[in-house]
Amino acid sequence: MFKKGQRWISRMEPELGLGTLRAVENNGRRVCIQFEASDLVRHYSMESAPLERACFSPGDVVFLRDSSTFTVTKVETKDGLFHYHGKGNVVSEEKLSDTMSFSTPKERLGAGLFDATSTFDLRLQARNLLHQYHRSSVMGFLGGRVELIPHQFYIAGAVASRYLPRVLLADETGLGKTIEASLIMHRLLLSERISRVLILVPDSLVHQWFVEMYRRFNLSFSIVNESFLACIKKTDNLFLEEQLFICPMHCMEENFFLKQRALDAPWDMVVVDEAHHVDPCGETHGFLKHIGHGSAGMMLLTATPEQLGVERHFAHLKLLDPHRYTTLDAHRKEAAAYEKTVQELSAHMEKQVGRDGTLGKSLEMRLDCYGPGRSIFRNTRAVIKGFPVRKGEIYPLLSPHDEIRWLARLLKQLKSEKVLLICSTRERAMAIGKVLREVMTLKFTQFDESMTLLQRDRSAAWFSEKEGARLMICSEIGSEGRNFQFCHHLVLFDLPRNPELLEQRIGRLDRIGQARDIEIHVPFLKGSSQEVLARWYKDGTGIFHGHVSGLCQIHGRFKSTLNSLCNACDQGNTLDGRALDELIKETHIHTRAIEASLSRGKDRLLELNSFRPQPARALIKSIEAQDNDTTLEMFLLSVFDFFNVFHDEVMPRTHTLTFDMAHPGFPVPALKQDGMTVTFDRNIAVTRGEMDFITWDHPLVHGAMELLLGTEKGNCAFVQYRSDGEFSLFLEAIYLLECVVPAHLHMDRFLPVTPIRVVVNHRLEDVTKEYVGQIFSKRLMDGTGAFLREYPEIKEVLLPGMIRACADLAEKQSKQIMATAGEEMGLVLGKEVERLTRLQQKNPAVGGDEVDLARTHLQDLKKGLATARPRLDALRMIYQSV
Repeated sequence: MFKKGQRWISRMEPELGLGTLRAVENNGRRVCIQFEASDLVRHYSMESAPLERACFSPGDVVFLRDSSTFTVTKVETKDGLFHYHGKGNVVSEEKLSDTMSFSTPKERLGAGLFDATSTFDLRLQARNLLHQYHRSSVMGFLGGRVELIPHQFYIAGAVASRYLPRVLLADETGLGKTIEASLIMHRLLLSERISRVLILVPDSLVHQWFVEMYRRFNLSFSIVNESFLACIKKTDNLFLEEQLFICPMHCMEENFFLKQRALDAPWDMVVVDEAHHVDPCGETHGFLKHIGHGSAGMMLLTATPEQLGVERHFAHLKLLDPHRYTTLDAHRKEAAAYEKTVQELSAHMEKQVGRDGTLGKSLEMRLDCYGPGRSIFRNTRAVIKGFPVRKGEIYPLLSPHDEIRWLARLLKQLKSEKVLLICSTRERAMAIGKVLREVMTLKFTQFDESMTLLQRDRSAAWFSEKEGARLMICSEIGSEGRNFQFCHHLVLFDLPRNPELLEQRIGRLDRIGQARDIEIHVPFLKGSSQEVLARWYKDGTGIFHGHVSGLCQIHGRFKSTLNSLCNACDQGNTLDGRALDELIKETHIHTRAIEASLSRGKDRLLELNSFRPQPARALIKSIEAQDNDTTLEMFLLSVFDFFNVFHDEVMPRTHTLTFDMAHPGFPVPALKQDGMTVTFDRNIAVTRGEMDFITWDHPLVHGAMELLLGTEKGNCAFVQYRSDGEFSLFLEAIYLLECVVPAHLHMDRFLPVTPIRVVVNHRLEDVTKEYVGQIFSKRLMDGTGAFLREYPEIKEVLLPGMIRACADLAEKQSKQIMATAGEEMGLVLGKEVERLTRLQQKNPAVGGDEVDLARTHLQDLKKGLATARPRLDALRMIYQSV
């Protein structure tokens, strides 16, 4: 019976708040409901009104329009209106607050606000999958758009597992130091052990790092650029407004105010690329020195840690651990003693390294106990296999106009082969493309700094397609961050005078995973500075025929003579052939000497410490298992359907998404509002940069989960269960065992948010095991609130007791789960404390800070575990009919 003044809730729009019935209209066929909190009036047909009467029971807390509250002790009905007793007062339902909401499972069940049982199942599946993800040992290692290269993941796993990672990553060029550092950061960021990161890089690498972080790991960094510097003195500390920053080294060197602002901001991790360029007397070194050794992680990246002398190398080690590396003399003495230790261990190593490259347990313990392996990781091409052979040719040209004709002839000779061309500037790249169009018909694309990131992605994608562009013309930016292993021919115009920049160019193709030999083609104008560089690189350094170690030292030795010869040619003078021949001869001799010296200095123990195949294989096997599992794909497609995101499979495990009809809160990635293509296949993702690689690490997955679980969606359902048994009532309750501790403790390893499912019947008996699985779920059909209204004693008498019974069962399960987590915590971290204590006695590279952190970490986790409590997340009432 509808009466004026009654309070009603819209089942379709519960966010409108409590509505008040203002009138019965049209001869009793329509009602008028006013939602004052939303300033709306709705008119509903009596026959199909999606309305539920707002009714509270004894024990419920209600809010009044005067902002007061009280607990209901008794409910009476007078003239069709509810009157609530409490605090010695009697209040008509008309005085209830208009903004009262029904979001908790108990509130919604009591108010008759139900979701579809499929939504309840989707929410429960999300909770279970999220629990598995947070416990996973590969969380943060899944989402990188990278190939699964063992030595990179070994280093990432080893460093990310430390309490305070402060290391020198010194793999040779092309082995992936940037990927290693990025994997470590990604793992630590997603597990919330760190949140604020500063990356310091040479100016030429700022864009490369930004692109790598965004394209490969979906991390968006802010760049310290001119506009940032212009605002740094006028506003509050801009370093506190974002979490992730990339800063050019020269800014830190030249801007004292910037350095002070950076020091005033707290950092969890500082990364320095090309760390050998950091002058121990410079501002950058001074900044790094003040970054708290006991509170912030640090990663220094350099392919040549000792190329500028042992003094600078020692200065870098002292940045990592000033307590461990105290004086240069002590370091030299230790190094001498260490070499003796290496000789003593060599025989044991050769015997104990298995045929498959695995290490015996006793050898692993020796490697932990001796050497600098905890501070330095260095892999070399001599140890890591899988690199292609370089085949370089230089082509003398008689006239500058011959350049494009030569290129056209080469492209015709190579037929369908793809070619990457790198030149010096954007203007040069555009000019080459313009003239080439006049000479021949060819599908080609360009790649330069004038293009947006999305345009570059599309250009690279077209180049990667089998029937796509045959030629990509790049400015110098083409030697940043992009790898084109599918291409085997590299054309180099405008050779740079810096051999390290040339190595970066070649490194776009010369990577691990390149399936064929690399053919390098270098045209040059006879008698020009380009001839000087082409011949010096080819016959002096040998860089066109293989990777050259010590390029910085080689360049430093001959830079002056090289520049003099080049400058003379650029000024119109005749090339001094004799001087060039002499330069090439001296360079060749010096290069061989440098390589021999580096080869003699190779540290077998450091190599073994930097790559252990067995744990690397185990980690990669776990990642591959996740890659091949279609659970996430199937679940996410269901989530897309729920939020009206249209998806269409365009190839196996690859889908296009459009968001025209999507829920307004759906986390559409930036710049993808018009749609996007996603793939769950790592092999496709690595070669197709325009597609998003979807794993559990992807922000789209995290955002969709937050949207689903951050509201009441799916937290209450009322269903019918058809069976041959007698009439019964069941209550299915989902509790979340939660532990509120600081994120940096990474409690998720032992006790992530854990769903606990319990089912009781109306006799308050535990029937959880009897009602479980898909057979049970498939028999459930959505019910209506009419049943509960017909039998109000269910809500008023049975439901409170059933909820209490569920809570008791959840509490019992919680204690068992907490006990298991505590045992695992003590076993894993207790052993780690013992191991570090033992290592500290034998290896000074293990600092006291690390041991103290391990002990404190274990104590804090134990305290946090004791605070864990179950919280009700969802309810599903089931009535069994015959």
